[in-house]
Amino acid sequence: MMLKIIKYSGPILLMVLFFGLLAGTSFALNSGTPLTFEDTVYPTNPLIWTHILENTDFTPNLDATDKFKVTDAKLDIQMDFELGTFIIPGITVGFIDVIASGDSIYLGSLDIFDLVPNASYNDYFWSIPLGGNISALDAMRDKTFVVSLLINPYFGGSISHVDYSTLSGTAVVTPEPGTLVLLGAGLAGLGLYGRKRMRKN
Repeated sequence: MMLKIIKYSGPILLMVLFFGLLAGTSFALNSGTPLTFEDTVYPTNPLIWTHILENTDFTPNLDATDKFKVTDAKLDIQMDFELGTFIIPGITVGFIDVIASGDSIYLGSLDIFDLVPNASYNDYFWSIPLGGNISALDAMRDKTFVVSLLINPYFGGSISHVDYSTLSGTAVVTPEPGTLVLLGAGLAGLGLYGRKRMRKN
C-alpha cells in the first residue's frame, strides 16, 4: 500500500517541486535586477538633516519585505555658506566635513582652493561620491541616513542655508536566507527524483 502511495504521489511531488523551484528561481532573478534610488530633502536645519529611503524612492519600487544592498551612491548638496581664512604660503584653505551619524561615518571634505577667503557663497553645489565608502553604503540598509555638516572651527566660517540635499545611487535586492534554503531544497529534490526515475527505467 505504501509503495502505491509513493508511486501515485510521484507526479504530484514533482509538480510541487517544480513550482516551488520556479518561484524560487523567479525570486533569484528578481534579486539580481538592478535598482536605482533617489531621495531629496529640503532641510530646515542647515547643519543636520535625515534622508529616509521609502520603498517608492526605488525604481522599480521595493516591496515591504524586500531587503537590499546599496552598490553605489552619491550625496549632492546645494548650500549657502561663508568661508573663513587660513593661509599656507599663498594657498587659502577651508573645508567642510560631512558625517553620517549613527556610527559617525566620515564621508569626505570639501577642500576649497579656488574660492575667495572671508567671502559668502550662495547656491554652491557639492557632489560627494560614496561608492568607495563601504561603511556609508552599509549604513543605508536601514533606510535612514543622517547627515551633519561641519565647518572646521580652525578655519572659521558658517553655513547659513542648505537649498536641498539629494541622496541617490544603485542597489540590488538581496534574497532572504529562507528563500535560498527553499531554492536549494527544490533543486536537490528534483535531482533526487530524477535519479530515482532513471534507476526505475
